[in-house]
Amino acid sequence: MLAVIYLAIVSTRSGPEATGFSLLGAGVAAGALYLYLRYKPLPAGVYSLPVTEFLEKAEKQISYFRLIDYLIVVPLFLLLGTGGGIVFVTRLLRYSDNLMLLLVIWILFFVSLCIFGYFAGRKNWEKEFGPLYMNIRKMKEGIETEGESGRPK
Repeated sequence: MLAVIYLAIVSTRSGPEATGFSLLGAGVAAGALYLYLRYKPLPAGVYSLPVTEFLEKAEKQISYFRLIDYLIVVPLFLLLGTGGGIVFVTRLLRYSDNLMLLLVIWILFFVSLCIFGYFAGRKNWEKEFGPLYMNIRKMKEGIETEGESGRPK
């Protein structure tokens, strides 16, 4: 919904401000697509896989951040940060002539927001999914240990 709103605003703006809203709309739409694909439920066929394969897929599904997530999220944040920064700076340049100060304020704010969001999200994930994730890892380790020795630990 935010992407639609930002892209609709583009038609009423011009210059850098329109570019900023376009970047924001594209970033929000790409972020929504990423969230949909990242957190869609496992297909039904996964539940009939051998236990080790199922646990591997479940661990990947429930993990907080993997390398691929960073490779997708960082460019998305750069897109959102750039679009938001353009809108922020162009709007406030109407009231101030200090471009450098506005840029520094935006960069500090956005980077702080990203860092806060990462750690707040991690804390919520640990509370909600941490025990399940640890149980999955312990089950995988138990199966691997059992496979090496031929008998349960």
